[in-house]
Amino acid sequence: MEKQRFYNGFGKAFFVALCFLTSLSGRANTEFASFSVRLNGDTSKWVAQEFVKTYNKTFTVSPKQLVVLANKYGKVDVKTGSEKQVVVNIKVTVDASTQVKADKTFDLINIAFSEGPDFVKAETFIESNNNWGINVWSGHSDRYQIDYEVIMPAENMLDVSNRYGNTKIMALKNWLKVDQKYGDFRLDGANSMTLNLAYGNGFIDQLGGLTGEISYGKLNSNSLKDVDLKTKYSELRLTKADNCAIQSAYDDYEIQRVTNLTINGKYGELVIGDVDNVAVDCNYTDVRIKKMNTSADFNTSYGDVKVDEIRAGFNQINVKGNYTDFTLGVDPSVEYHLDAKTSYGDVNRPNSLKCSVDREEGSKTELVGYKGSSSAKSTIKVRLNYGDLLIR
Repeated sequence: MEKQRFYNGFGKAFFVALCFLTSLSGRANTEFASFSVRLNGDTSKWVAQEFVKTYNKTFTVSPKQLVVLANKYGKVDVKTGSEKQVVVNIKVTVDASTQVKADKTFDLINIAFSEGPDFVKAETFIESNNNWGINVWSGHSDRYQIDYEVIMPAENMLDVSNRYGNTKIMALKNWLKVDQKYGDFRLDGANSMTLNLAYGNGFIDQLGGLTGEISYGKLNSNSLKDVDLKTKYSELRLTKADNCAIQSAYDDYEIQRVTNLTINGKYGELVIGDVDNVAVDCNYTDVRIKKMNTSADFNTSYGDVKVDEIRAGFNQINVKGNYTDFTLGVDPSVEYHLDAKTSYGDVNRPNSLKCSVDREEGSKTELVGYKGSSSAKSTIKVRLNYGDLLIR
């Protein structure tokens, strides 16, 4: 399902205005290097030069202190290192035609360092200025970028906020929070995570618990344990997950292997490779499950549900559907009981099904029986309105 993504563009003829300045407890240095850029095909209008200011701060921390990073318009790169220190190196880059113009931009940018008994913090502030930013009529603008490079202990907790830039985090051993908007993030690993992702892409390699919200984004992950997410207008590709609870709207989900999945959604698509227990409560959603092992509970309207293979030894399948067609592929060796009632729908079942009730009255169909042994423990219960049931 194709979904439009909104990513902030600031025009082809000019650049985004941004960057940052002073610090209460950091050290700032200014560097200069020049280069030429062509703007609108006319270098006579503006020859850009690169001006750089750096900030450096080292905190001595205990394992209980939270590391807080809040940035805008640039990269955040978090690496692990010393068990007792957090080292923050920040580079602010301004492309401007003159030193005077660059200094005006630097004056609007502030990098603030602070600390307390429970935290250490580096934060970017940009002063509001109506005259600062893009000059359309002159045909040029300045470009700004603020990049964080941080080295911290893997045992400490981390809280990262980044706007209009990418975030990269090495494997940590504790909890972290990522608030990422208009940019991408990558996490190598952590014990648990709170995520707020919007208008960007995310990748998680290994993670214990994941909670949070995703909107207009994409998330890929190799391995998750416990997942509790609220998503909209997004795409998620999960290789492996243990327990998932999802609220979804206008999303595409693809999960290769999940132990337990509960999803409540609308206007989406769900594809599962292999699942033990699944509960689906969705409207206007197509569901495709390749292998189901233990139990399934479907409550759907206006969509199609297809289970390719229901494994031997499953406990129960409960189906409630409106304007939904169901296809259930049951392993030929499986013995089960069937209790099916439909209105304005057809029921197609295996010829080997032994029926105690096989009744059609007007628009209604009722079918009760078993396959294999009458003492079979597995059960399939179906209640459908305006939908067909195919058991094969």
